[in-house]
Amino acid sequence: AIAGLDDKEFVNKSINMVKAGKAFYYKEFEKLGVKYFPTEANFISINTFPKKAKEVAHEMLKKGIIVRD
Repeated sequence: AIAGLDDKEFVNKSINMVKAGKAFYYKEFEKLGVKYFPTEANFISINTFPKKAKEVAHEMLKKGIIVRD
């Protein structure tokens, strides 16, 4: 972990990968009409109401989007 943090190229590549991933998911969520909470973290919380999270996760998986319920 320490070596990874010392490797600036690796750190920047990781940050850019997370940002690109979030941008992809934001677009996909918008297409599906899923409300999400923008974040600076490496995860995105979504609002599934009135559906149950498990149902939404299953629907998203059918579209190739993997989420945790």
